[in-house]
Amino acid sequence: MSTGAPHHAEPEPAPDWDERFEAVLRRYCTRADPAAPIDPHAPLAAQGLDSLDLVGIVYDVEETFGVEIPATLLGAPPGPSAADLWREVVRTLRPA
Repeated sequence: MSTGAPHHAEPEPAPDWDERFEAVLRRYCTRADPAAPIDPHAPLAAQGLDSLDLVGIVYDVEETFGVEIPATLLGAPPGPSAADLWREVVRTLRPA
């Protein structure tokens, strides 16, 4: 039976990415407070990245981890979040 109170979904936990991924993010998310965590679930565009920055961050992630980020991840607005990129890195590196 519903009490009429709105149901709020629990926020998705922040991914546990490694320091190499954090370093790539920090190179591009220059507007972020260096002492504060980067919002893993906000679109990177909302964190001050433009389309060239997004291409750069994807290239650096691919080079750093030896993975390929699918172009489909980049195409749909509002664009990927840091968590989206990290999930793709983990998915690609996880043994089958």
